[in-house]
Amino acid sequence: MELEVTRIKQKDVELYLGWLPAKELINRGKVDMWSPTCTDGYQRPLVPKRVGEVAHYLVDAEGVMPTAVLLSVRSKDVFDEKRSVLGIPDEEPLWIIDGQHRVAGLAEAMKQGAQELKDYPLPVVIMVNPNRFDEMRNFYVVNSRAKSVPTDVAERNLQRTLAVKGWEWLKTREAKEERKGERALNMARAVGVVDYLRSHCSVWKDMVVVPGEPKPHVYAVKQHTMVVAMLEGAYKIKVLADQDPASLGVLLSNYWEAAQEIWPEAFKEPKWYSVRKSSGVWALNMLFVDVFERCREVRDYSKPKMVELLRYLGIDSEFWSSDPDKGDVRTFGSSMKAIRLLHAFMREQLPHLTLAGL
Repeated sequence: MELEVTRIKQKDVELYLGWLPAKELINRGKVDMWSPTCTDGYQRPLVPKRVGEVAHYLVDAEGVMPTAVLLSVRSKDVFDEKRSVLGIPDEEPLWIIDGQHRVAGLAEAMKQGAQELKDYPLPVVIMVNPNRFDEMRNFYVVNSRAKSVPTDVAERNLQRTLAVKGWEWLKTREAKEERKGERALNMARAVGVVDYLRSHCSVWKDMVVVPGEPKPHVYAVKQHTMVVAMLEGAYKIKVLADQDPASLGVLLSNYWEAAQEIWPEAFKEPKWYSVRKSSGVWALNMLFVDVFERCREVRDYSKPKMVELLRYLGIDSEFWSSDPDKGDVRTFGSSMKAIRLLHAFMREQLPHLTLAGL
C-alpha cells in the first residue's frame, strides 16, 4: 500500500499525516492489548458501550470525526522522500495506538448495514517506529493526560515504563512536581507487588481483577483499589517504599495470611464481610505499616509474629460482618474519614513502640 503523506517533526519524532478509508483500518488495524500473558502490550480492552455509541453517532448523529487516529508502522525505511509517500508492505499491520473505539465503531456501523461507511475517510497520524515501548508511551500520554483511561491500564503502563526506563526517567517525565512523580513511581512499584500477591499469597489468588482477563471471582477486588491502598500504607514510609516488589510482597503476604488465620470466616465469605471490600483493604493496608514497625523492633517479620501482633486487636470475624446487628459500626463507612477512624482504632490496640522502635 502506498499512502501520500505530509511529513512533520515534533522535537526528534517524525510523524506522517494523511488519511485512510475506514475499510483499510478495519482490515489492517491491530491493537496491542495488555493482558497477563502479554505484558508488553499497552492497550485497554474495547468497551462495547463506547463502540455502540460511536456506531450510533456515525449513523444517526453528525457522524464527523475530525480527530486523527494515531497509528504505528513497525518497519523501517518505508518513506519515499521524493514522492512524499509511505510504502507500507501489504502484510504489515497498522497498529492502532489511539482511536481503536472509532475504528471498532465504524466496523459495527457497517455490520449493522451502513456499508457506505467503508470509504469513510479517517485522518491518520503515523509513527514509523518498530519500538513497542514508544507506542506504549504515546498511548499512555495521550490517554492519561488528555482524556480518561482506565486506571488499572494506566498503572500497567507505568509499571512497564519503570521496567524499561527506570525510576529516574519515570519520575522526571510524569510530573514537574517531585511529589507527583514520586506517586507515579510508587504506583508502578505497587502493581508489581499486586502481581506478587496474586501469584504467591493465598488470600489474593483469584481475588484481584486485572485488565485483559475475566473477573476471577464475583467479589474480587480491583487492581486499582489494591494499588491506591498500598500508597496509603507501605508506600508512606521510605524503608518499605524502597524495597523491590518481591521483597515487599513477601512481607505483605505474611501479613495478609496472618489476618486470614485470625479471621478465617471473614476471608472465606467476602459477600458477608467487609475485610476484602474497599474499607477493609484500605484500613488493613494502613495498619500494615504499624505492624511492620513492631516487627522491626524485634527483627522478626514472620507470619507467626504478625499473627501474634494482630491478636492484640481483640477482634474476631464478626467485627467485619456487613450485618448491622453483628458487625462493628466502624467498618461500615467507605469514606476516607471513616477508613482513617477504623485504622486509628485498630492501631491503638497494638502494643506501643519502644524508643528503640521509634
